[in-house]
Amino acid sequence: MNMISCAILLVLSLAGGNEPNLAGRLTLVAGGGQGGDGERAERASLTEPFGTAFDSDDAMFLVELSGGRVRKIGSDGILRTIAGTGRKAFGGDGGPAVKAEFNGMHSLATARNGDVIVADTWNNRVRRINIRTGTIRTIAGTGHKGFSGDGGPATAAEFGGVYCVSLDPTREILYLTDLDNRRIRTLDLTTGIVTTIAGNGGKGVPVDGDDARSSPLIDPRAAAADNNGNVYILERSGHALRVVDRSGRIRTVAGTGELGSSGD
Repeated sequence: MNMISCAILLVLSLAGGNEPNLAGRLTLVAGGGQGGDGERAERASLTEPFGTAFDSDDAMFLVELSGGRVRKIGSDGILRTIAGTGRKAFGGDGGPAVKAEFNGMHSLATARNGDVIVADTWNNRVRRINIRTGTIRTIAGTGHKGFSGDGGPATAAEFGGVYCVSLDPTREILYLTDLDNRRIRTLDLTTGIVTTIAGNGGKGVPVDGDDARSSPLIDPRAAAADNNGNVYILERSGHALRVVDRSGRIRTVAGTGELGSSGD
């Protein structure tokens, strides 16, 4: 893909009626142009935009995977950089986020107070941007790739590449998809404690009804919680969607495990 032409499209509305073949309407909201900060987002240039999130004011935030920046599109439609120099490295904690360095950001989420939480994937860290002060700090991970730290402070824990961060409906619990460790872990944003809720580190298909923490996973790429306390896990090469219920039991809810397109 030509990075200069990367763009973000949103489905603004779906056509009315019950006819199955009616298409939705797409609009370009960011990227595809040559502009930079201070430009209308749809006329700006983006470098491999990957994850998006919205705050309570409907501002859009996005991470650039290879571009190394966190960008914001406000209600005025203007694109601004809020973090990152574009250099692939690690640095900047405790200082201005715009001077920080990242390595392969894949995902982000917005906290209740508007702070932006970023999966700094290949730095094996999760970092938080204080939206009021513009400063950045690490809230999970030591930077060393490994697995450790459950039951203790997330800043002393080791991860194997966090590919997705998402918040529960209360925005108090952060779900971390620790892909290389084949685990889903949580970070309590109040206590700072990290815990594994699914995956034993082994590669395999979990048995329906088994304890999620004692079960293998294939390659968890993303996780999201619903209002009932269920946590859904997407496995890309596993070709399946799993769910962990409130009792901690795991089961498959979609997919046979085989690549293909059937079943509609």
